[in-house]
Amino acid sequence: MGGVAAVNSHGNAADFSNVEAALASGSPEESEHNRRQPTAHPGPMIQRDYLDPLGLSAAKLAEHIGMDGRVLDAMLSGKRSIDVAAAIRLGRSLQLNPVIIMERQTRYDFAVLRDDAELESIDVLPRDENFPFPEIGYLRGRLAGLRETWGYGDVRPETLGFLADADYDGHDMLLRLHDLRPGARLRVYAPEGHVLWVGVVLETLQGQPLLPYARPGVWIGWFVQRYRADFIPAR
Repeated sequence: MGGVAAVNSHGNAADFSNVEAALASGSPEESEHNRRQPTAHPGPMIQRDYLDPLGLSAAKLAEHIGMDGRVLDAMLSGKRSIDVAAAIRLGRSLQLNPVIIMERQTRYDFAVLRDDAELESIDVLPRDENFPFPEIGYLRGRLAGLRETWGYGDVRPETLGFLADADYDGHDMLLRLHDLRPGARLRVYAPEGHVLWVGVVLETLQGQPLLPYARPGVWIGWFVQRYRADFIPAR
């Protein structure tokens, strides 16, 4: 279905790398835009494109913007990261957007540290085995992708939800469908019946649902497979 891979009963061996990338980077368009941007340190670019044509030395500019000349020289030569204060000073003096300076600096810093062995060894938080979940007052049902439920296409991070079981009145599906809002609580069951995950729904910086303690490439699969779950809506 739309290139979405299945997971086994333990939530392993799933390939949802495209979804995980979307959660980490925002929309696919934004991710592609970021990949096209240069990862060079902005300091040498500022030196080359602005100071050199003006015949302006780093020492003279540092004096004008109230910075230590050695610090500014290190930034402009790419040996030191440009911080926010320096970006603002450079922006005001050279009529540049300091936000763009910092975006380029951050992109460069990420590129340098992306493959750092120590940082690569950091994994997601381990699951809290004692996370509280009330024994009454919750809905029983299944996890679901909202677009999958209504037949509109692939399951995406922003279209995940919970479909409550029909009660004895057989309420319409629309009334039983709940989207995942920050603060909602879930208790997810593996196909064998044991509890797989318990926790609170959070939200990514892009406003998409986030389940802590598990990688997106794993827990997205629980929705694709429509795992059984208990649900408490956010207040």
